[in-house]
Amino acid sequence: MSTQNEEGIDKEGEQRGGSGIVSTEIIRKILREKASGDGSLLRYSRIPHYDEMPSPISVEDAIEQEAKKIANEGRRQDINLKRKTLWILFGFLAFETLLIFILAFMQGFVFFGFHLEEWSFKLVVAATISQITIMLLVAVKHLFPSH
Repeated sequence: MSTQNEEGIDKEGEQRGGSGIVSTEIIRKILREKASGDGSLLRYSRIPHYDEMPSPISVEDAIEQEAKKIANEGRRQDINLKRKTLWILFGFLAFETLLIFILAFMQGFVFFGFHLEEWSFKLVVAATISQITIMLLVAVKHLFPSH
């Protein structure tokens, strides 16, 4: 037969009767009793102390935290959309630049009998360079506004 102390705990650490819930203070007390005196057993227990428990937050704080999460998610989506748009734009501009280099190579070496009049070749190259410059300026202006 086991003897019980005033909290309803017997010497083996089992609760007898009551609600079936053992408080953390009682468990800590038992661990202290069973520890070797230096608290080493208590140090390795995973029972949080009431000071370590998170305090409840108010409804206003919870609403504010949720609003911040939503705002951050919107910013994350905005950044991902800008990144995707820029990669598509840079891919298109790189392809266009490569096409102009191929055109210039074919014009310079009369490859496959390719030949443009000098004025039309200069016009195509100047128009392409202007288009690339203006597209990059518009992209930077609209994707990264200064506020």
